[in-house]
Amino acid sequence: MKIESNYPVSIDYDPEADKPSRVFDSLARLVDSCYEIDALLAGTLSGQASVKHRLDRIEIGSLVTWIQSLIEIPDDRELSAKKPKKKKVKAFIEKGRKQIVKSYSKSANLQDPEVYNDIRNDLSALAKDQGVKDDFAWREPTSLKIAETLQLVNNASKDLSAKDSVQVGAAQGKLPPARPLDLMALRESLIAKRDVSIEDVQLIIKKPDLLGESQWDFRLSGKSISARIHDGSWLADLHKRNVRLTTGDSLRVTLRTEIGKDSRGREINIRYEIVKVHSIVDSSDSVQAELFPDEV
Repeated sequence: MKIESNYPVSIDYDPEADKPSRVFDSLARLVDSCYEIDALLAGTLSGQASVKHRLDRIEIGSLVTWIQSLIEIPDDRELSAKKPKKKKVKAFIEKGRKQIVKSYSKSANLQDPEVYNDIRNDLSALAKDQGVKDDFAWREPTSLKIAETLQLVNNASKDLSAKDSVQVGAAQGKLPPARPLDLMALRESLIAKRDVSIEDVQLIIKKPDLLGESQWDFRLSGKSISARIHDGSWLADLHKRNVRLTTGDSLRVTLRTEIGKDSRGREINIRYEIVKVHSIVDSSDSVQAELFPDEV
């Protein structure tokens, strides 16, 4: 299924303001943020959906750029019997875009996690009202993903002058000026539950922190992780050069893992901390364990 949707993004600029490049920088960020909104909406219907944006035309006066959004949703054999109607899908995409922009515009505090929880719930309700929720394997976006998308919208106007303004869509109204939005702090506030586990593991050292001021990079079971070492006595020995490391060495450690989850039980972040370093494993043994785990 292919969906085509055309809509304008515009900047009404003050010709007397300094730094004319601000207008084009803002327009570029605004267009990029619209792509992410369309990708978010298409992703709720299919994990294989693709989005392409093309420049339809540019109108001079207030700087108006018309975007041609091309969304392709692959046929799902399990759902093919339902034959979703293109008209319904297009209506969901266009109304969903308007809903996201409207919610962003009216939100007084972008640091409030309920802003993004409400948008998530509104999109789910819209999909049901438009009759597409049951036609596809609905993939609800996380509140964090919505926040990351709206941060791009927010950044689009951060360098504009006081008399400049931006707008998405033909009848959406002007977007408010950029407001404070700290994604790191928001990520923490979205966490509703933390799952903690402690286990003894072997970590291959990728990048050590010999100054002891930041995290180390390791490989654990074939994946990369970063962890801070909280074993003070071992770090003291390292700094005194009583402990020596070579390329490819591993550490046998007690690792604390904390997984933060949202109200739906979906992972928001994961943190690793090394509580205790027990020993250093020779680099040749580490490489063998990584390449041939069944033989070690």
